[in-house]
Amino acid sequence: MKVLLVVSNIITAVTSEVDTSYYQQISGDDCHRRVGLEVDLECGIIHRLYTQSEIDLLLPNSSLTVINFPPGYCLLPGYIDCHVHLTIPTDNYQMQFLQTSSASNALTGLKNAQGLLHAGFTTLRSAGDADLFFPTVAIAKSIDRGEHVGPRIVGAGHYISVTGGGGDINSIAPDKCLCCPSDGLIADGKDAMLAAVRKEIKFGSDWIKILVTGAFMTSSTNAKDSPENTHFSIDELEICVQEAKRRRVPVMAHAHGADGIIMAAQSGVRSIEHASFIDQNGINACLKMGTWIVPTFLVGSYFEVNGSDSGAQDRMIEIQRRTNSRYYECISNAVKAGVKVALGSDFVGWDPAITAREFRHMVELGSMTNMQSIYAGTGSAADLLEMDKVGRIAPGKIADLVIVRGDPLVDISILESGVEFVMKGGLIVRDDLSIANDSSLRFMNISRQWYRPNYKLEETNICGDCVEQI
Repeated sequence: MKVLLVVSNIITAVTSEVDTSYYQQISGDDCHRRVGLEVDLECGIIHRLYTQSEIDLLLPNSSLTVINFPPGYCLLPGYIDCHVHLTIPTDNYQMQFLQTSSASNALTGLKNAQGLLHAGFTTLRSAGDADLFFPTVAIAKSIDRGEHVGPRIVGAGHYISVTGGGGDINSIAPDKCLCCPSDGLIADGKDAMLAAVRKEIKFGSDWIKILVTGAFMTSSTNAKDSPENTHFSIDELEICVQEAKRRRVPVMAHAHGADGIIMAAQSGVRSIEHASFIDQNGINACLKMGTWIVPTFLVGSYFEVNGSDSGAQDRMIEIQRRTNSRYYECISNAVKAGVKVALGSDFVGWDPAITAREFRHMVELGSMTNMQSIYAGTGSAADLLEMDKVGRIAPGKIADLVIVRGDPLVDISILESGVEFVMKGGLIVRDDLSIANDSSLRFMNISRQWYRPNYKLEETNICGDCVEQI
């Protein structure tokens, strides 16, 4: 079944520039301008975009089912969050790691993934989770099999850490021991690093996550550590990247400090997570190697505003407040220099509905334009993940779509507060206006927890017209 979504504006995110064929800033006088997008719901594929004049010619004799949104609505690609921790629900996550089972974490992670989908995030990259096993991998596979509706998920099962690093539990006395001594994977030396990378790949990680420097969120459990400290040696980091590359698995590197950022970029990681204190040498290394940065503004601002319920993140909040101005300046410098940027929120269990606030932070704190911010969370993020069928609106792309009330190129906060319609792969998962509430349409409203099978993009499901588009 093919439908035509008719809205006031479409932001295609094919490039970081605005496609004026389908977008123009509208005022009250020209709010009747309409553009359209044709989608095959069964295949989950975008067929065609329509300008106002093409819609006028098409509609009188068209057999398409038309979903006509009121004036003032804008259609965008589904959002992509490149840094989430789905199974971490609290600020005191290392204590939670000791208190909850992997099965419980999987249930929490699925709920969070579905909440993020409802907020417009149709694709996620896991940056590792505080769990002994691989619940996020299990969630991703279950969604892919159609057992649950949720966003598509890629990423790492764990973060690899040195002893005493961000993935180690540092709050226990030296004469005490735990049967599960860390919430990440501990790797000291090249042989241990090889084993850790191979274990991650064996159990389904399609990214490797490595903690190159200290961390803000674990600084409270190790007062001698600092986010700027470099943890792994260059030999350990290089063997990680080389082994992952042999298996065609990319590496994401958590790195706050300037030295760690330079080392990670030069070793060939695909993205630097946080990149808080990137300097000119780090910028040059990222530009030379084509490395993305994923700044993650939201996690810091969230805890600054809401505090740490357990007190576990009090020191992190203090460090954040002390270094914020430097952090914002460093990221702004990288943006202005042309370093590639992808959106990542560092989601750790807050209300998923606020996660798109990261778009606004990238504008207000990272000196990005509204369009640059949108592109970071759509087209650029898709490029980072090497997923060429998502992140953009164009014929042949997967129909991952978000429709918001208002114009995000005028008010970027609309991407958080204005979401009223979400489609993932042709499946309508949110429709606040009930505008598409037709029994013939594939529909599963996450907020009501109705079950409908998810559909993977497989050749057997694609009609002849869609194959031509692909």
